[in-house]
Amino acid sequence: MGIGEKKIKKTIKPELGHFLKAKVPPKKVLAEFAVSKECLLPVGYMMSARHYTPGMFVDIAGKTVGHGFQGTIKRYGFARQPATHGNSLTTRVLGSTGGRQDPGRVFKQKKMYGRMGQKVSVQRGMTVFKIDVDKNIIYIKGSLPGKAGTILKISDTLLTDKC
Repeated sequence: MGIGEKKIKKTIKPELGHFLKAKVPPKKVLAEFAVSKECLLPVGYMMSARHYTPGMFVDIAGKTVGHGFQGTIKRYGFARQPATHGNSLTTRVLGSTGGRQDPGRVFKQKKMYGRMGQKVSVQRGMTVFKIDVDKNIIYIKGSLPGKAGTILKISDTLLTDKC
């Protein structure tokens, strides 16, 4: 499936061949959905809000809001070090990262400073409570990943107790 329009000039040749064969204009974002053979849609089919019904459960995937390069206090909620007794410049630093000569390295998955956010988050079992066919809008109950304008991937839920 594809969303948005993309200039032919900015489309790479292998993708352009796929779009020409399918007889559709180049799309900005492409996504794949696993479906059974009887649920396959024809090439060029336009999805709309009519595909969903109020009360059905869906999974929504999207990128979370990015916060840039952050320290361990904001990223993981670590506590500060004391601001007295000679500790003047290192109140917000991580502290010790590992042992001495044994093991002589920092273990993998050590919580350290780095980029925060911009990861794919999946909200499972969200409820579609209303659809607007005229404006082609789907109303979902609950919070969604990302900020305004984020492209979200909506699929049928994988939770068995919600079906």
